[in-house]
Amino acid sequence: DLDSKAPSIDTPLHGLLPFKHIDHLHPDALIAVAAAKDSEKVTKEIWGDTMGWVPWQRPGFDLGLQLEKCLEDNPGIRGIVLGSHGLFTWGDTSHE
Repeated sequence: DLDSKAPSIDTPLHGLLPFKHIDHLHPDALIAVAAAKDSEKVTKEIWGDTMGWVPWQRPGFDLGLQLEKCLEDNPGIRGIVLGSHGLFTWGDTSHE
């Protein structure tokens, strides 16, 4: 549809992860972790090796590449905390 609105600046963040369903969330409790001074350390303390972490940067293609690399470097993770921003989780379905 050439008359549709421009996609969100976050579209590349979703498109580079190899899952059918991506949730990009900003719940208050997670923002408290993501925005903490020692966010990466807190993320590790809470979720151990099951959650990735990527430092904050402006949305766009490069951040999508950082998410892709985080997943490649940590293939067993269930999601990625974006420093000072939010959370990405995924699965084959929204229920998963």
